[in-house]
Amino acid sequence: MLSYEITYGIKKRWLIICIAFIPIIFLFINQYILYKSGLTLGAAFPNTISYHLGKILYGIKIMNGGSIERNRQLPTQWMLIQFSYLLTISGFVHEERQNRQANIILYGTYRRWWWRKICWFYTLSIGYYLLIGLFELMEHRLELMIIIPNNVEIINSRFGNFEPKIYVYTIIFFILHSLLFGMLQMCMELKIQSTVAFIINIGIMLSGIFSTKFILPCHLAMIAKNSSILQNTSLTIGLIILGILLLISEQITGRQLSKNGF
Repeated sequence: MLSYEITYGIKKRWLIICIAFIPIIFLFINQYILYKSGLTLGAAFPNTISYHLGKILYGIKIMNGGSIERNRQLPTQWMLIQFSYLLTISGFVHEERQNRQANIILYGTYRRWWWRKICWFYTLSIGYYLLIGLFELMEHRLELMIIIPNNVEIINSRFGNFEPKIYVYTIIFFILHSLLFGMLQMCMELKIQSTVAFIINIGIMLSGIFSTKFILPCHLAMIAKNSSILQNTSLTIGLIILGILLLISEQITGRQLSKNGF
């Protein structure tokens, strides 16, 4: 039954998943083109995994007064990966709500139906981030194949100079951020339209991105906002555990919302 659920869910949403990945593919193609253009102009940033990760994970820092950190653009890569992930999740639970009678016959209870959706959710999430990692490695590999002229200046960048633990912890929080909003999307779709839930989630994310206060998970998923916090290992581990507990509480909330039908 579980393998059926996963296969059924992916087959049913293959078009939405493909659409969600189109901007991601163009994102990495654009990064490769920018790297080649830099070599042509005589200057380029270092071609290292740490630099690429740092550029995606850095995010944006909002200064006091609401101004954006100097020489920083909007965190396009950060937002695109998060928003595309949410798009792959959005709509599935809402679509399934339309088949109440078929679901109760197939699964027996609505609670069992919900736990099957959770399994689908984690399978899709793992697949999504494995593909993101594959695209990143492919871009890095293609850049390594380019012969760098002797007259090219390699520009040092802060994106590639963070401590290893900063990258590791930020990746954990980045993925945890996706899972929290993805599960929230599923819970909301038990009661409201998927489009409305999606807009609400995007609004919450944008509020966190441009907020100067430490109030939302996205602050921990951006190096620009979390670097001082992550220096404290005990606090960081505690926040990871808290994030996991919040994720579990969302799953339980969804089970309670679906126990009597939807």
